[in-house]
Amino acid sequence: MDAHTPPVAVEIVSRWNLERVLFRAEVDASIPLTGRIRAAVEIAVASDADLHNADMSRADLRGADMSGADMHDADLRGANLHGADLHGADLRGADLSRANLSNADMHGADMRRADLRGADLSRANLSNADMHGADLRGADLSRANLSNADLSGANLHGADMRGADLSRANLSNADMRGADMSGADMHDADLSGANLHGADMHDADMHDADLSGANLHGADLHDADMHGADLSRADLSRANLHDADLRGANLHGADMHDADLRGANLHGADMHDAEFRHIRADLYDVLIRAIPEVSGLLAALRDGRVDGSSYTGNCACLVGTIANVRGANVTGPEFDYRDSYRPIEMWFQSIRRGDTPETSNVAKITEGWIVEFQAAIAGAQVAP
Repeated sequence: MDAHTPPVAVEIVSRWNLERVLFRAEVDASIPLTGRIRAAVEIAVASDADLHNADMSRADLRGADMSGADMHDADLRGANLHGADLHGADLRGADLSRANLSNADMHGADMRRADLRGADLSRANLSNADMHGADLRGADLSRANLSNADLSGANLHGADMRGADLSRANLSNADMRGADMSGADMHDADLSGANLHGADMHDADMHDADLSGANLHGADLHDADMHGADLSRADLSRANLHDADLRGANLHGADMHDADLRGANLHGADMHDAEFRHIRADLYDVLIRAIPEVSGLLAALRDGRVDGSSYTGNCACLVGTIANVRGANVTGPEFDYRDSYRPIEMWFQSIRRGDTPETSNVAKITEGWIVEFQAAIAGAQVAP
């Protein structure tokens, strides 16, 4: 501070009573007007001042050191906190809506029930932060570090989390409808009971994640890595699981109605009591047109001579195998029900050459359906 220039007093006031001064600091008058509040806040934080309920809305706090500050219930609406150091800060119930927190360091910060609607948190460090019950609707969390963060019960409806690190984060019971998590790292994360209806999670890493009881209706999970994930009782109806890796996943009791399983890897997955009624019904619709070939189809399945990726060849898909057994051309008019997008053909795409009921859960379930069909037909034939 220039010895010949008197300092300037800067006051930090209460958001609820603008006449109530919470902290008064003397700052260098040579500091531009836009930087004086930042200087005052840094002095307040260094003095361990109580800044809860402080009005800092729309303040320019870029790069400010506010680590460990007590700012719970503070008003920081629209504030520019780009690159600020807020690690360990108490921001419980604070209003940070539409604030710029890009590249900020907020690791270990307490933001329970904070309002972060529309905030820019891109590339921010939020590792180990407590954001339980926070409102993050429409927030930008792209490429943010949220590893080990607690986001349980948070509202992330429509949030942008592309490429974010959510590994080992707690997202249980969070509202993530319509959120974009494409390419995000969510390995070992807890997403149990989360609402992910219509979320974009393509190419995301969710290996060993807990998605039990989650709502994934209509979610885009194509190319997602979910090997070893717990999807028990999850709603995956109408989900896009094209080329998803579900090796060893727990799908016990999951609802897979109208899910797109083309190219999905279900090797070793537990699909006990999973809901596949629509796929089984579609299989029966095909088999009823090919009753004489059903035994040959079953033999091919048990011998590992089914390849759901091809209509032709010694190892072929469902309709292709029926055509082989019949000795007919699969492109002929008698196979006008041939459709690679029908549910059962998409299901068969998970069966590869060499897969048998002993080595593939998909083949095992299919075997059971064919045997049930045969029993039903036999019963109908002997009925009076």
